[in-house]
Amino acid sequence: MDLVAVREFRINPGKVWRRLKRNGKMVVTSTGRPIALLTDIQGSTLEDELRVDALARGAVAVSKLREQAQKLGTSRLLPEEIEAEIIKSRKNR
Repeated sequence: MDLVAVREFRINPGKVWRRLKRNGKMVVTSTGRPIALLTDIQGSTLEDELRVDALARGAVAVSKLREQAQKLGTSRLLPEEIEAEIIKSRKNR
């Protein structure tokens, strides 16, 4: 993945835009740490790109939830146990 420092982005934005057009995606960094992702949306619509981003973020969230359930052992709960947890949670609201 192509990286661009915030400083370079501020000083020479035209060069950054050309690189983005050529590479499609760039990671913006600040003091060497990633802080943002730039995506070229030419040939697509903003709505399509936002939809793809939302779906990807959702897939990552589900994957993390599944990993957490595996670690906690909750992935092996029986349907009755799940229902009991739901009832307990609703009572505590």
